[in-house]
Amino acid sequence: MKTADIKFGKYRNGLPHFARVVLSVVVPSKAPGVTFSCSGTGGFVPQGYIEEVPAEGYDDWKAGAETGVVFALSAIGQSRCRVDIQIIEGLTTDTNPTIVGYTAAKAVWAAMGVQPPAEVDEKLLELVFSSWDKPYDEIPTFA
Repeated sequence: MKTADIKFGKYRNGLPHFARVVLSVVVPSKAPGVTFSCSGTGGFVPQGYIEEVPAEGYDDWKAGAETGVVFALSAIGQSRCRVDIQIIEGLTTDTNPTIVGYTAAKAVWAAMGVQPPAEVDEKLLELVFSSWDKPYDEIPTFA
């Protein structure tokens, strides 16, 4: 099993972009796919405090993470992996599904010890930095 703990945080055009994803990857796996073992408290937190995704809820952030994982695996030609996402953190004002998805993709690549081509990373960053122009809960399409 390989693990990664990745934080992403940048300001672009006066807008915040932040997420943290901790995950593990099993290669090869007899049961490939994406699972969630998040156990944060979630719910209301004062502004400026980091929210950790609980087992139930935060479905848009989880969907963003899953989209990022699936994209990352397909980009490196891996299909027989099981990825368990243990922690997703963010702030309501700084985090959306696209930012979580990008961070999850970076975590998969870090766990696998690979670096995506620069043009792939640049394209994903363009999506991240334009994500605040879309509905806050829109699930990204990275393909």
